[in-house]
Amino acid sequence: MNLRPARMEDEVFLYRLRHDEAYAAASFGPPPDQNKHRAWLQDVLLDKAGERVWIIEDAGSLLGCVRVSVTREVSIALTAEHRGKGHGTEAIRRVLDLWRQWNGPTAFKARIKPENAASRRAFAKAGFVETEVVMEYRPNG
Repeated sequence: MNLRPARMEDEVFLYRLRHDEAYAAASFGPPPDQNKHRAWLQDVLLDKAGERVWIIEDAGSLLGCVRVSVTREVSIALTAEHRGKGHGTEAIRRVLDLWRQWNGPTAFKARIKPENAASRRAFAKAGFVETEVVMEYRPNG
């Protein structure tokens, strides 16, 4: 498995990944439309967004991505066929190692819905410790 920085050629892959039904259900907000997605990716690539995105690859296949936000929040998305195989844990570990090489010791966080057991396991295996459960009220859904 390899990690590489996202590039503009990944736009369609990342857009489809963010609109995957399971990923959308695990997210805290609705997926963006294509124009907002493109603008977000351009900002990431131009270092305007304050975040980094890495593409997870293996044997020529795109497996998913890992994102670290300006607040050091880590998130991961994997394609359906690559979930449950340990790729998420490995990718999270590698990204954190890279980040620490560039920035020294750093604390990270991940927001994960309580019902997202797979992500909770992957982050725990990568060294994250559950510290709180966040509940949100959404009047329209």
